[in-house]
Amino acid sequence: LSSALAETGEPMEGDFMRLVIEGYKVSTGKINYDPCIDMILYYNSTYEQDIAAKEVSDRLVGEFMTSHPDADNYDKISYVYKYLTENVVYSTDLTDESYTSYGALVNHDAVCQGFVQAMYMMLKSMDVNCRAVIGKGNGNDHVWLIAEIDGKYYYLDPTWDSAYKGMTYYFFLKGTKDFDENANEQLHFAGSGDERNTALVPDCTPEAF
Repeated sequence: LSSALAETGEPMEGDFMRLVIEGYKVSTGKINYDPCIDMILYYNSTYEQDIAAKEVSDRLVGEFMTSHPDADNYDKISYVYKYLTENVVYSTDLTDESYTSYGALVNHDAVCQGFVQAMYMMLKSMDVNCRAVIGKGNGNDHVWLIAEIDGKYYYLDPTWDSAYKGMTYYFFLKGTKDFDENANEQLHFAGSGDERNTALVPDCTPEAF
C-alpha cells in the first residue's frame, strides 16, 4: 500500500487515491500449495466517477491557465479555493459520492474528503505541491491540506470556509500557530499516524509531514 499510494506528482495518485479508499480486507491462503495474501479494497467512488471529476478539473484548470498564463502558486491556490468554497456545499446526505472529488466537482455536494480530494487534484494539475492532512477538526475526523508557495507550506481548509461562500476566509493559507486564530481554541489537530497502517493513516504532524 505504501508503494501504491506514494506521492508521484500525478493528480489522481498519492493522496488522491488514499482518500478514495474506504477500507480493505486482507486474508491469507494458498494457491497450488503456495502461500498467498488476498487483499480486497473498497472504494468510495468508481473509476468512471473519478474520470468524470478529472474532466471537470481539467476544464476549470484549463480555463484559468489560458486566461492567467503567468499565474504563480498563490494565484492558482486562490483560484481553486475560491471555486470550491463558492460552488460546493457541505453534504448532509453522506452518500459514498459525498466523500469524493466526484461529489465536489460534479454534484457540488461533498464532505471534507471530497473538498480536499478535488483541491488536491486541481492543484497537482497546476504543478502546485500539496498534501492532504488527516487529523481531527473540532473533535471529529477531518481532513484539510497543505500547499506550497515559494518553498513554504501553508494550511488550507476549504470545507470550513465553504460556509461563508467566498465572502471571507478564516482558514486560508495559515501557519501552525495561526490556523485557528479566529476561533476561541485550537480546532485542528494533525494526526500522528497509525503504526498498524502508515499507508492509509500517515503521520501528518508538522514535525514529520
